[in-house]
Amino acid sequence: MQREKDNWSLGKRQGSSVSAVQVPDGQGGHTELKTQEEIQQAIWSNVHQSRYHMAEEAPICQGKLRGEFGYNAETIAARQVLEGTYQFGDDFHEGTRRICEAIADVRGMVSEDSVDHIISREIWQQKWRKKKEETSSSVSKLHFGHYISGAHSDVISDFHALKTSLAIVHGIALKRWSSGLCVMLEKKLGVRLINKLRAILLMEADFNAANKIIYGERMMDNVRKYQLMPDDIFSERAREATDGGLGKKLFTDIVNQLRRPAGLASVDAANCYDREAHNAISNMVFQAFGTPSSACRSMHTAIQEMKFFLRTAFGDSKESVGARVELKTQGYMQGNGASPVGWAVVSIMIIHAHKKEGHGATFICPITKLQKSLAGILYLDDTDIVHLDMSRLETVSEAHAALQRSLDSWSELLIATGGSLKPEKCFYYPMGFVWDRQGKWSHSRLEEKEEYGISVLLPDGSRAPIEHLSVDEARVTLGMSCCPSRKADNELAKTKDEASLSPLALMQDKANNWANEAKGSGLSRRDVHFSVDRKMWPKISYGLCAVQAMHKP
Repeated sequence: MQREKDNWSLGKRQGSSVSAVQVPDGQGGHTELKTQEEIQQAIWSNVHQSRYHMAEEAPICQGKLRGEFGYNAETIAARQVLEGTYQFGDDFHEGTRRICEAIADVRGMVSEDSVDHIISREIWQQKWRKKKEETSSSVSKLHFGHYISGAHSDVISDFHALKTSLAIVHGIALKRWSSGLCVMLEKKLGVRLINKLRAILLMEADFNAANKIIYGERMMDNVRKYQLMPDDIFSERAREATDGGLGKKLFTDIVNQLRRPAGLASVDAANCYDREAHNAISNMVFQAFGTPSSACRSMHTAIQEMKFFLRTAFGDSKESVGARVELKTQGYMQGNGASPVGWAVVSIMIIHAHKKEGHGATFICPITKLQKSLAGILYLDDTDIVHLDMSRLETVSEAHAALQRSLDSWSELLIATGGSLKPEKCFYYPMGFVWDRQGKWSHSRLEEKEEYGISVLLPDGSRAPIEHLSVDEARVTLGMSCCPSRKADNELAKTKDEASLSPLALMQDKANNWANEAKGSGLSRRDVHFSVDRKMWPKISYGLCAVQAMHKP
């Protein structure tokens, strides 16, 4: 009991490996599976043999382009794309062509093979001496403790660093690197729907350490060195998710000040880390930013041939599933040290190609006339596409059409990389203004007009409509509540699950919930004070930078 109290004072309850999963029964309901064998087969079927092959929907993974580029982009066609000399046919997918042109543009700015892929003994020791021994990894049982201990010996460290570097330099994937232990975790405590579980892959410790050094540090240093990180991306050093939320808030404030038609669409990429195509996309993007092709081949080959063992509440499985001869595993995998960086550099390419077509918001300083463009606000897979043109006067219909074209462009580019938008998680606000006889302005009620609908492209070529929200309906993105009108409808939030309270009301609600829990917790006064610092205050202070409390005299 005391342990539960201490855990409560520290924060929310933590989930663990799944002991049961729920799968669709084909009749609109779900069936709960509780035995080890049933759970393992369901996860392997719905996750490892489905989710990790979704990148095959990318146009470049199909037809003659598969033969031209292969899986690891080490063909003549891939070299021509990097050099900017590839000849695109009339039937070449438009989004893929634009991504390839963006790759050539970046390659023209970044020196070839400028990312060092050799790991010295000193770097190896420096990294491993900081690790925590209890970190889980490695099906082979060569766990963190082996490398942490070895880091105190120059001879052992030299051997570990040299062995890893030789494999990467020669583009080799060690056999044990292609075995991973997949841990299925509940994203939300108590939700066991199989499509709502988070798959974390525990890779070999030395393989993942090398990925973090080469991609997570050195390749990202190259991005910063050549000043290629756009302002649109907020999952970057010295930035936080709250900065992205503040940027979204400032965008809507500028629109309200200008009283000009604009648009804001929140779009969510489905399984962003697991849907990246390895061939001419991921591999060539890494090469464009200076990573040697041998290093790319080493990591991608290990993933393509990955054997997935499974950890549940019943323990680790003895069986595994993996790629087939004709269909290899793709994606970065959550748990891979290269995954966040891989998604970031692919996002840079998408933004580069997107802006090249003139999409996004154009801001003009009223005094200096300095112009600045912003395609959107990105934090990992959470994206807000924005449209505002301060260089000309637009009608609401023109702004709506521009937002639709912008979403078509973004959808097309994402599909080209192997990704896809999730329509049920997307929504948008078209913004317009009207004035009454006294000259007082208000937001147009565009959600009542069918002609202002918006849809997104899907990999199969079809379209799916996304939800059109009122400017008074707040939604939580990046953990922060926001709506364009600054007057969130709190009554709507009580009847509609997706709608949120206003930022201030949401903070008050969190504080009240904590206070009610604290009253009945039986904690000592000291523990309550501790919980205020570690649980209550972090909850209500997050996003405080974007809260606008209305003054009531």
